[in-house]
Amino acid sequence: MTKSVYLLRHASTGEEKLVFKGTADEPLSEKGRREAAKLGEKFKLENIRFDAVFSSPLSRAAHTAVLASGLPAEAVRIHHGLTDINCGDWEARSVESVKCEEPALFETWMKKPAEFAFPGGESVADAALRARRFLDEITAAPGPETILVVTHRLIINVMVLGALGIDLNTYWRFRYDNCSYSVLCYDDGFYLRAINLK
Repeated sequence: MTKSVYLLRHASTGEEKLVFKGTADEPLSEKGRREAAKLGEKFKLENIRFDAVFSSPLSRAAHTAVLASGLPAEAVRIHHGLTDINCGDWEARSVESVKCEEPALFETWMKKPAEFAFPGGESVADAALRARRFLDEITAAPGPETILVVTHRLIINVMVLGALGIDLNTYWRFRYDNCSYSVLCYDDGFYLRAINLK
């Protein structure tokens, strides 16, 4: 039986500039709450029903999961493997400031993410490993067939790349907007059915 995994990036938060958020627990903005509710209406209109809903423990993801799925908070399964990457010393810093102050390391992040680790934080490779473990966990065993997974851009990206056997250094060629979803299917192997839909 084919399993369909809907990978949903959390809705918008209140940031005005690009910041390394990482594990900071930033809530949804009003705009984000509207985005997630609108997506929930779309799922309802298209008769997309989820047998299970998983979320990162961070509130921006967990709140998105509730609004998009239409389920109560207690029905959403929190999984720590879906937490955003730990940005270490870069957390809460703007992308522009890091680019100016640490240009060599920033260039590695942009050009060789497979080899990159946030100073004082987590490596992209380690985040990819825990994302893949989660994906294997929900697809390998019998159980729910249509699954909603609400998490963060980096986790979705490395999950898709890993499932499809694509080099992590192609990271920046894939885009996932706030409150967009992509669909990975599993049937004796993974294939990507949709990407960055709203």
